[in-house]
Amino acid sequence: MKHIYWVRHCKAEGQPPEAPLTAEGKKQAEDLVDFFCDCGIERIVSSPFVRARDSVVPLAERLGLEIEYDERLAERNLGDIGVEWDVDYGKALAQFKRTFDERDLCFPGGESSCDATNRAIAAIVDLVAKDVSRTVVASHGNLTTLVLNY
Repeated sequence: MKHIYWVRHCKAEGQPPEAPLTAEGKKQAEDLVDFFCDCGIERIVSSPFVRARDSVVPLAERLGLEIEYDERLAERNLGDIGVEWDVDYGKALAQFKRTFDERDLCFPGGESSCDATNRAIAAIVDLVAKDVSRTVVASHGNLTTLVLNY
């Protein structure tokens, strides 16, 4: 039986790929070690975003595992609406919500919910194909929602 433990990254200072964990997020990452250290984890795969990676670094260090990175686990690129969060949060949120109802909706420079879901599911299929029983995956909230809706 395969076990994939899907973890949304710990609390971060922002949304850019290079956004680090907050002090609270670093504590959450340490708590993940306690949660997973006796689960027989054999593999850790992460989004390449700093906040996802840093969420599993303490676990990888404790277990003596290398973190593998998979671009398909990166957060969905929302394109133009991503820059509106700081300008007009209400408008950006309304546009964001539309992407869950209109799964092929894609804003300039971004990707649709359908495209993001397909890449995440392809990553999961590859995870299941590996000869490993227990894997921790570090990803993002939006992508996690899309995978759960799938």
